[in-house]
Amino acid sequence: MLKNNLKTAWRNIKRNIGYSFLNASGIAIGLAAFWLIALYVADELSYDRSFTHSEQIYRVAQHANWDNGNMDIALTSPPFAPALKKYFPEVEDAVRIDVEGGDLIQYDNKSIKQEGIWYAENTFFKLFEYTFLLGNGIEALNQPRSIVLTESLAVKIFGDPSLAINETISIGSDKQPMKVTGVIQDVPQNSHLQFSGIRSFDTNSLKNENWNEAYLYTYLLLKKGTDLASFENKLLPFEKDLAHQMNFSNFQIELQPLTAIHLHSDLDYELSSNGRAEIVYLFILIGLLVLLIAVINYMNLSTARATMRVKEIGIRKIVGSEKKHLVGLFITEPMMITFIAALFALFIVQLTLPVFNQFAEKELTLLHFGVIKTVGAIVLFTVLTGVLSGSYPALFLSRLKMIPSLQGQLGNRGNSILFRKSLVVFQFVIAVLPD
Repeated sequence: MLKNNLKTAWRNIKRNIGYSFLNASGIAIGLAAFWLIALYVADELSYDRSFTHSEQIYRVAQHANWDNGNMDIALTSPPFAPALKKYFPEVEDAVRIDVEGGDLIQYDNKSIKQEGIWYAENTFFKLFEYTFLLGNGIEALNQPRSIVLTESLAVKIFGDPSLAINETISIGSDKQPMKVTGVIQDVPQNSHLQFSGIRSFDTNSLKNENWNEAYLYTYLLLKKGTDLASFENKLLPFEKDLAHQMNFSNFQIELQPLTAIHLHSDLDYELSSNGRAEIVYLFILIGLLVLLIAVINYMNLSTARATMRVKEIGIRKIVGSEKKHLVGLFITEPMMITFIAALFALFIVQLTLPVFNQFAEKELTLLHFGVIKTVGAIVLFTVLTGVLSGSYPALFLSRLKMIPSLQGQLGNRGNSILFRKSLVVFQFVIAVLPD
């Protein structure tokens, strides 16, 4: 039965090539727009989720008020990390990061001005696992004057990253010698931690005990199973004591989930330019509406052409076709058209993706989330879109009576016309809604 339906659907598509092309083009454009939006949304939602302990990592932020002002910052002072580790057993580990501006790197006869060379404690690669091409995260920052380079920076300096390990480079105008103890794969774009190198802290740089001097980013690794609400309640006396020490009328520590920072944090001194959750949700809605418009357009065109297949319905019923067989037949055709449209959409996405990346400031690829997931998504979209777009025409045509069908009569078309008009109005409302 399926083989026969496929043959019939293909013959009908070839017989009405102009109409089929029009339908496929409409769905292809809608699907391509949805595909691009889906890539963008999925990338935004994937920020900082690649780390093994991503659900246990929190950034410490500060909120305070005083007589002449207030602060809402992502920075903390040096004493925060050791104090939280000492007094709260929920904290398994912590890391402090000092973000520098650009610095001059010198090696042999090369001088490179490089941004994103950070200082971090040796626990950095415990909280944030990166793939080490050379060296290992356990020992990489144990010694003073150690540095871990990203692969891109290692290529800039040494040409071949394999030549970098245990070499000494000079950093800054005072030419501080730094031993390369590791090379990692480049930092993925979907992370708010964007650096090109991690340096070990100087021995005395973290001994500042002034709680008011906030210049570090502090991240905590909470023990597995820690109840965040309960932990935050335990922080209240600590916050009250700090408010007194720092002369604030009100002080609060915010524990920001690592995976929520990109879309839900808007503080002063953010590590990178964050996105906005509201924009992502709006894009999801727009993508679904664009795809829905394409599907509704197909339903309208298919139902409007029902008069051309009325006699076919009557003949099929005479030879014994049941309603379920007719529904299957008229569902098969839109699924085939949708599959063709998916191939068109693939070409459109590939063609427009460079421009989209430039506009969205992303590095998305057609197979951004892997071949299996991409192919699976295409199949799922094809089936769902085909079934959805062909469901009403199939049910409408399969309900026609045998004798009136042979006479070319559609019977009472009032409900069909009302339904089609409603779909047109709905399309118009969606189209003008953004305005």
